[in-house]
Amino acid sequence: MDPVISVIIPVYNVEKFIGRCLDSIVNQTYGSLDIVLIDDGSNDGSGEICEEYASRDNRIRVVHQRNKGVSAARNTGLKMSRGQYVAFIDGDDWIERDMLSYLVEILEGNDGGIAACGYYVNNESDPKLDIEAKPQCLDNETAIRMSLELKEFCFDSGVFNKLFRSDIFKKTELNLTRK
Repeated sequence: MDPVISVIIPVYNVEKFIGRCLDSIVNQTYGSLDIVLIDDGSNDGSGEICEEYASRDNRIRVVHQRNKGVSAARNTGLKMSRGQYVAFIDGDDWIERDMLSYLVEILEGNDGGIAACGYYVNNESDPKLDIEAKPQCLDNETAIRMSLELKEFCFDSGVFNKLFRSDIFKKTELNLTRK
């Protein structure tokens, strides 16, 4: 049986984008997913869209909370996560169809703590700017140190292009709240 990946998605007023985000996740080539949507006090139709997806896919759970910010939403998702791995995707992003299988394969093959990959940036002037980066897999201590020192491109770009072993958060009592 494949290890479970908990995909944590903070949702705040992303009604225009959340459908594309969720489609990219539920249609992953990697099927063993625990999808946790944290509606962080949206006042558009985002919460209703999340509920509709949850009614169609039993891998999806939705939590509605008053607005506390993206970090608090991620922390709520971490508390609810069930997977051996954790991915964080923002509600206005989407991922390639094989991203999660690709990253879990890197982690499993290298006994790493965090795996990262390249990504695309979409903007008005350049609709699809490809940020190429060599896939990386690092042990927990090295990955955290490199992220803090901003030494490697994959590890200085946020959490959206990474897959983490869930025990990183448990062992280190790491909290995603910004100081």
